[in-house]
Amino acid sequence: MSGSAIVAGAPGYASDQGAAYMFVPEPTGWSGEVHQAARLTASDGGPGDDLGEAGVAISGNTVVAGARGNG
Repeated sequence: MSGSAIVAGAPGYASDQGAAYMFVPEPTGWSGEVHQAARLTASDGGPGDDLGEAGVAISGNTVVAGARGNG
């Protein structure tokens, strides 16, 4: 979590290519609806890469997501 944003890994997304999702609260705060701000994927990702499996981190405007890779 950084500021009011949370990032979570989803290694099983799209045939295990993986993704990282960023969420931000609605103006009323976290007790209301949660807004998906972004779904991040690798431009060169492929099945079995599992982006997000090796961890995710966020700091300010920077998101880092680790991948297992398929080879």
